Amino acid sequence: MALFYFYNSILRNKKINIFNKGNMLRDFTYVEDVAFSILKIIQKKEKKNNSFYKIFNIGNSAPIHLKKFIFYIEKTLGKKSKKNYMPMQIGDVKKSLADCKKIDEFINFKPKTSIEDGIKKFHDWYTRYYAK
Repeated sequence: MALFYFYNSILRNKKINIFNKGNMLRDFTYVEDVAFSILKIIQKKEKKNNSFYKIFNIGNSAPIHLKKFIFYIEKTLGKKSKKNYMPMQIGDVKKSLADCKKIDEFINFKPKTSIEDGIKKFHDWYTRYYAK
């Protein structure tokens, strides 16, 4: 959701709201990596545990600064953003990180898509989808 918001706003020359001056760490995961991990979970037949559900954290486990995330979007678009720096939002956290130990042990899963490649793939999708 953040990628769509920032990308679309930068593309349309709209200001983007950046909380805590972008000094927050976020753990972004590309959607294909998430879908692939879910597929592997569904396909796995576990015999030792008859429970009907498991809870997994699916993430990249490689947080980056929000400022860097925005930089990669600008680089992909070849365009600088108009920034509106905002104070930290009430209830927000400065750092988020997915602990993926459980899913890695269960299906040997590690996301393959880097943040830069994910943004480039998003750019390609966005261009095709909205060019209609």
